[in-house]
Amino acid sequence: MLKCLYEDTGGRKQGKYNDPKFIVKVADRHPELKIVIAHYFFPRVEYCHGMTRPYENIYFDTSGLADDEVIAATGLQNIREILALTAKERPSNVVFGTDYAQGSIKKHVVLIELVELSRESKERIFFRNSIQLFKLRLK
Repeated sequence: MLKCLYEDTGGRKQGKYNDPKFIVKVADRHPELKIVIAHYFFPRVEYCHGMTRPYENIYFDTSGLADDEVIAATGLQNIREILALTAKERPSNVVFGTDYAQGSIKKHVVLIELVELSRESKERIFFRNSIQLFKLRLK
């Protein structure tokens, strides 16, 4: 059931609002606008990566990517590879997060720790990118 919410559904359910084919149109029209794609459009993470690759103003949060149903639909290795590829191509564009209370923060931390990236890259994902993206002023 969850799969239909986020895949390229041809206009059905919530997936139509997060489909990268629509998001890149907005990114083209508004290159100064910073856009965050939630859930990396699972289970079609490769599709999401391919569609959004040239856009510096599109960001990705890690919300939901460590949830059991996402891992089952997409595959842990596949998620790790796409996260690593995106973080290497655009080191400022991946941010740690979850957008709902049912997700396990611990599982999401473990997911990022399993991705083959430098400690500096993981720190960017865990907090530095969010500080930059949202212009947070921390003391």
